[in-house]
Amino acid sequence: MGRLDNKVAVVTGGASGMGRAVGLRFVREGAAVVLADLNEQGGAEVVRECAAAGGKAVFQKTDVTSESDVKAAVARAVSEFEPPAACVRNRSTRRNPSLSPALPPMATR
Repeated sequence: MGRLDNKVAVVTGGASGMGRAVGLRFVREGAAVVLADLNEQGGAEVVRECAAAGGKAVFQKTDVTSESDVKAAVARAVSEFEPPAACVRNRSTRRNPSLSPALPPMATR
């Protein structure tokens, strides 16, 4: 039993580096994960790694500078799994740091 069983998370920058590591760790702890990134090839690889680890993950092409893309990543979490309990803002932008309000507040379960 993992610490994140039955939880859902959206991880920006989830196709590589720290975002990849967070996504894989969350899956190993029982969470379902939406990997939000522009890197489709890397995202597909991480989704396969998550499946190989016995977890559930999907990739959502997301430009974090676009509020509609960020909202679409959250909507993907809801449609594939349920509302996210966590949104990891691993990838950000200096051009528009105000996009974080597009991410919903953390749910209490």
